[in-house]
Amino acid sequence: MKNKFGNNIKLVKIELTSYEIRRQLLADKKLIINYISYDIDQYLAPINVLICSKCCGLGHFRKQCVELTETCRTCSGKFTDLKDHRCTASPKCKHCNGDYTSNSMKCPVVKSFRADLTRKILSNSNSINRPLLPTVSTKSNNGFHFNPPNFPALNKGWSQSDSPMMSKLNDLLTGLANVNTTLSKLYETNTKFEKFMADKNIHDIELSKEVESLKLHNTKLEEDMRELNSKTDQHADLLKQVNQFFKRLLLPAMDGILKVCGDSSKDNNGRKLRR
Repeated sequence: MKNKFGNNIKLVKIELTSYEIRRQLLADKKLIINYISYDIDQYLAPINVLICSKCCGLGHFRKQCVELTETCRTCSGKFTDLKDHRCTASPKCKHCNGDYTSNSMKCPVVKSFRADLTRKILSNSNSINRPLLPTVSTKSNNGFHFNPPNFPALNKGWSQSDSPMMSKLNDLLTGLANVNTTLSKLYETNTKFEKFMADKNIHDIELSKEVESLKLHNTKLEEDMRELNSKTDQHADLLKQVNQFFKRLLLPAMDGILKVCGDSSKDNNGRKLRR
């Protein structure tokens, strides 16, 4: 069924042709289908209420109205001529003085009138449409009275496939199997990922050791370079000292020796001696 807004609701309307079955179901107030019990309540279809457009009364048309004055459906004011009426535009129900128009279905008087009318129509319909039950003569059947509701048709044999509960259980088991398969795949993927992470950690440790070894080697190399630079500086200082030694001692001595040699090869007059 659908509500007044056209939305589907969780109610099912059952139409019956047998008055006795309907009466029995309403008396039991439940119906068992496939071992599932469902609550039953009487369905009263909404009845359109006649509201007079002249006096806003219930249950008759304007042509049937016996009122001499008209009633405004908005403000509930009475008037004889529409031209002379000045509506206050403030909604006021004629029946209950509510803040809505006199022909509104919100009015409890209108609701009560419609409910009573529905029950009356339903009662009359049941009394008219009640079927006559076939009976068999009691004289020839030892007082037996045939009543069809006492002999309902037998239900067909129950099968597992016909049960909606079993169908739902099968769907649930299928879904669980799919979930189990998915979990197995996730477990395998997780195992591979854990192995990858373990190998990565081992590789990172080895790489860290190599980096530390390179750092130590670099430190030693820097120390060797500093020592080599120190020795180079010492060698440069030694070369400077040797150069200074040659400049200060050996060169003057060589000049003196050359001068002595030159003087020994000359006579007293400064002329070179011949050999």
